[in-house]
Amino acid sequence: MLAVLSPGQGSQKPGFLTPWLDLAGAEARLRSWSALAGVDLVHLGTAADADEIKDTARTQPLL
Repeated sequence: MLAVLSPGQGSQKPGFLTPWLDLAGAEARLRSWSALAGVDLVHLGTAADADEIKDTARTQPLL
């Protein structure tokens, strides 16, 4: 079982998912979730700037 716990909206920071991509299977799982959520979670969690991840429509699935 995998449980991901996060503090909630407002805690996101540019690049905060970058270290997670070092975990085996993490990028594939994030890409799968991206397809389900309709947003590119890998981009948002690694390369997006603060303004791009501030939008609730992006922040909610990201967190």
